[in-house]
Amino acid sequence: MPAISISVPFPIFNDRDGQPLDNGYIYIGTPYFDPQINPVQVYFDEALTIPAAQPLRTINGYVSNSGTPAKLYVNGVNFSIKVLDKNANLVYSFADVTGINPNASGVQYNPAGTGAVVTNVQTKLREFLSITDFGADPTGVADSTAAIAAANAAACSGSIGLDGNTVVAEKAIYFPAGTYKVTNLTYAGAPWIGAGAAVTFIKCYASGEACVNAVGTSSARKILQISNMSFDGSNCTGTTAIGLQLGYNQRSLAALQSVRIDKFPGPAIFFAQPTWMMSFYDVYCSFNANNPSSLGSAILFSNTLGESTILALDWFNLQLENNGYIGSSLGGGIHINSNAINTCKFYGGTWEGNYGNAEAYFGSAINLHIDGLYLEAEAASVVNGLVFTNSVYGSVSNSLIAGETGMTGTGIRVNNTSNVAIKQIYSNIKWVYDISSENGSLISLDGYNAALKFYVAGSNSVINRASINRAQLTDAPTISVDASQANSFHVTLFDNRTMGAPTNSSIGQRILFTIIQNATTAACTLAWNAVYKVTWSNAGNTANKRSTIEFEYDGSNWVQCRPQVPYL
Repeated sequence: MPAISISVPFPIFNDRDGQPLDNGYIYIGTPYFDPQINPVQVYFDEALTIPAAQPLRTINGYVSNSGTPAKLYVNGVNFSIKVLDKNANLVYSFADVTGINPNASGVQYNPAGTGAVVTNVQTKLREFLSITDFGADPTGVADSTAAIAAANAAACSGSIGLDGNTVVAEKAIYFPAGTYKVTNLTYAGAPWIGAGAAVTFIKCYASGEACVNAVGTSSARKILQISNMSFDGSNCTGTTAIGLQLGYNQRSLAALQSVRIDKFPGPAIFFAQPTWMMSFYDVYCSFNANNPSSLGSAILFSNTLGESTILALDWFNLQLENNGYIGSSLGGGIHINSNAINTCKFYGGTWEGNYGNAEAYFGSAINLHIDGLYLEAEAASVVNGLVFTNSVYGSVSNSLIAGETGMTGTGIRVNNTSNVAIKQIYSNIKWVYDISSENGSLISLDGYNAALKFYVAGSNSVINRASINRAQLTDAPTISVDASQANSFHVTLFDNRTMGAPTNSSIGQRILFTIIQNATTAACTLAWNAVYKVTWSNAGNTANKRSTIEFEYDGSNWVQCRPQVPYL
């Protein structure tokens, strides 16, 4: 019987974590029996003259013969093998082998846990694909476009399943850490998973198309799932190359997650075709669409689609910074000007330093809602913070809308018969106006909206205040009132005064006045401008007493709503 060499799938024995096995135990035994209980004689030499005592011990992964790495031999063809770590925990075992097959299909994989099923390493590794399996170059030198296309084809055959209109993938595709040079890619429908946005980079060299075209069709929709990677368009040529082009990606949960898109000549994300029910998490877009010849917005929606064909998009922690270009009529961060969009919601996130008409521009859409946003605009870059226009319905809540000194526009501009609810907003009073209602628009204010300066212009433009926003008036011979500032005003009188006609009034607006007598001189009388239709008495106007009265604006006059509460 000839002697055969005992070998393992790797040059050294490895522990379960892939590290060289140190102080481990190796048993060689009868096939199909536990070698620890049924050992066979093992030798250190091919002549079978130097016996090796079991268990065999390892030093830094190598079998040790008196401290020296050694080969192993048995007098037979078949044998079993068991490898334990230094704590006598099982690393792997084989019941019947003829040497060790260098192919991973010959290496047994024993999953941990009760009920786990034994398989081989090859089957385990093939549970998902890596683009490097197909020759993708992680150094960024060679073009990896063809390799990624091959991985796409292997992971997704294009078969249709689920609802009968959606592509079903067979496997996910892994993008290991590295930089991958590409021209343009097609997303086939299999999930793309990177090693992290800080370590997996797709560097695009496109000239006029999308770096990633993920558009499906009405009969072959593609569930989009791209995560943990960055897309860099700094090497694209021309002005129209974009990051990701989307459409017919219905029911994409976590469509993009922990994804960064930077420096594309055109938009970072372009919605080119109908889609609905998509969610996006932790997406960061910066320095996209900076060329004046480009479509100047990081996230752009086509304005040629039918009504309500882009439906139910949810964005969580969207980060937009330095997108668009100075002088653009678009919103540098986001631009929507189409009734195709119905129900688009933004939760949290930071929109900062984007260029153009606004940080974000919302036109013609239905149900656009923003909650928990931090917006900070730069005076040299952008005109407005948020623009809602052309019959938009939406809301802004629990957000900071900040600008630099020298801003020339409005923090939240509601224009052209739009209807927007605003609740719990803080502004740093750097805008010309913090909130404006223009050209037949309706703003409904609720909650405490701090430090806001309002503006109302155009017929039928209204700011309704569902809760009290109080402001103190300055005592003067004629007391000035800016109706856009609050719906409750108070003033302490130090002499006989006249209440001036309010400016910036809106039809249907109500104002509550609280008139307070000072603590020393007292007995101050108050007259009312002719625009007030009022019955008023100065009786009881002694020190520290106060009286209240309420008016509603009918478009011409401020009409008393209820009797004066006398000085008390």
